[in-house]
Amino acid sequence: SKFGDIQRRIGLHNTEKIDVEVSKGELRSSVVAYYFAAKHYAPSPVIIMVAIILGALLVVAVRPVVRYVAEDTSEDTGLSTLYQVLLTFSMIGPLVMYVLYTSYCILDASKRNQLCRAVLASIGHQQIRGERLLDGCEDTALPLRSCEDMLAFWVVQRVLGPELYRGVSIRYNSAYLTVTVVHLLVMFLLLLLCSARGHELVYSTAAQMLIIFMLGIILVMAATMVNAQANSSIKLVRKVLERMALNAVLRNHGENDNIQTLTALLCTNFEDVLPVQILYMPATMEVVSLIWTSLLFFCHVMLKQLSSQLHVPSLLLDFV
Repeated sequence: SKFGDIQRRIGLHNTEKIDVEVSKGELRSSVVAYYFAAKHYAPSPVIIMVAIILGALLVVAVRPVVRYVAEDTSEDTGLSTLYQVLLTFSMIGPLVMYVLYTSYCILDASKRNQLCRAVLASIGHQQIRGERLLDGCEDTALPLRSCEDMLAFWVVQRVLGPELYRGVSIRYNSAYLTVTVVHLLVMFLLLLLCSARGHELVYSTAAQMLIIFMLGIILVMAATMVNAQANSSIKLVRKVLERMALNAVLRNHGENDNIQTLTALLCTNFEDVLPVQILYMPATMEVVSLIWTSLLFFCHVMLKQLSSQLHVPSLLLDFV
């Protein structure tokens, strides 16, 4: 990569030496961090990209399908049909990019959340470990029984916590979600403008607007919730570390009292961890509640305006 030989820089180029250390019951923090990042923050499979593109094509197909099913096309000419075909093809690119932008936020947030849950399961969070076992994920156990173990895990957690690749998170997640929200607001305002000027919407246009609007709202709401769950892992890590420190003291009959002091210091340092951001704000449950309330309000008004502007085509009346 542009940073050189990453494995050599972090001491992972000599795998034989690492195997010898593992056979002795020793495990470097750099090996643990590399393992979790490579396994749970790896590139998405190609099938997900194919599914996203197919989903965008289905959104594009809504308008022509609804037009030829629910509207009267008996007076269409060859020129008007050609115009509809060109209009449909011109929408493929923008809608594919729209779905990709919003889907990226969910994929990144999901990977961060899975990474945090894997780390929590490895250090002994029983509930998360049980849930992951039910999902078929067997995580490597990382016992924290000494000050050295606590210090090594603190290094791993600072690397793999929610602030992993925080520059990418702020630059892309927040930017993409902001563009999506702006797109929804512009669509909402244009619908209100059409309503104020007395324009009527046909079923094909209204159906595509509704699908795009609902898809954008669902993706934004899902991304905000998953990001908030990833940020909550810091509190859970603190609880697990405190419990492990207490267990270490009780197991050694009070001979390892320094581990509690070290654990308290390390947990205090977690306050400096930069959380995942959405719309350039920390993804907390309060922010998620505010975003969800606003989006649901826009959705309600959007549905109300669309229902008031739609007219019943004569083709449907004849069918009824």
